[in-house]
Amino acid sequence: MLVRRWCSVTLLINSQRCRRCGGHPRCADVCPGNLLVLPERGHIVSREPDDCWDCGACIKVCPQQALAVSLPPEAGGQGSTLRAKQIAGKIRWTLEHPDGRLETIDL
Repeated sequence: MLVRRWCSVTLLINSQRCRRCGGHPRCADVCPGNLLVLPERGHIVSREPDDCWDCGACIKVCPQQALAVSLPPEAGGQGSTLRAKQIAGKIRWTLEHPDGRLETIDL
């Protein structure tokens, strides 16, 4: 589901992957703009998508990888998505290209 479009990236929320984190979503806790909210039913949503800071904090803490960003052509190619997952104290960033190729980096 497309949540917002700005000049740099587009925040994506995958409603199939969002598990609500027991009613206390980490992504909402770390959002510096306090933009992510959990409705009574359903998955996390952005209440003001245009106010997103593009900081990536929410993406890094989501244990289900339900959050990602769609990158513009100059940052990975049209249709590329970037996800993050915490693994053994590091963050694994995965860039998925439209043709299915994956690139990963651990930081």
